[in-house]
Amino acid sequence: MNILSLQECGRFCFDFPNFNFNVSHHGDYVAIASEPLCLVGLDIVNFMIPEKETVPEYIQNFLSYFSSSEWDRIISVGNNEEVLAEFYRYWCLKEAYVKAIGSGLAYGLHKVEFHHTNWTSISVKVDGVTNQQWRFWLFDLDKGHS
Repeated sequence: MNILSLQECGRFCFDFPNFNFNVSHHGDYVAIASEPLCLVGLDIVNFMIPEKETVPEYIQNFLSYFSSSEWDRIISVGNNEEVLAEFYRYWCLKEAYVKAIGSGLAYGLHKVEFHHTNWTSISVKVDGVTNQQWRFWLFDLDKGHS
């Protein structure tokens, strides 16, 4: 972590043309993230269990938002609870990305493909091209939220 002193801030902070921030809330949590230089996106998801549909029926509604690679990982992860958690983790990353670039869902979430190793070393491909300028972190806040 790098912390600027007040003297350093006086010298640098006024040069920032923008201050990026993002807010999210879902379930039991509210969060804000901010960054003076880089674009920032944040999303919180509550692993809500669908009331009137089975987990497979529910996630099927979102098939068009995922790449085939992501979809294969989601549906093959294990039982329904694990499938739902995997689905929401991918959804959380996609939402955070489109919020950071300011496009919202209009961007075409299927064009944004996430890769990871046990939800660490997360990378993104946009339109099939790996974009190394982005950094992603995913945290489980509790058993039902990321």
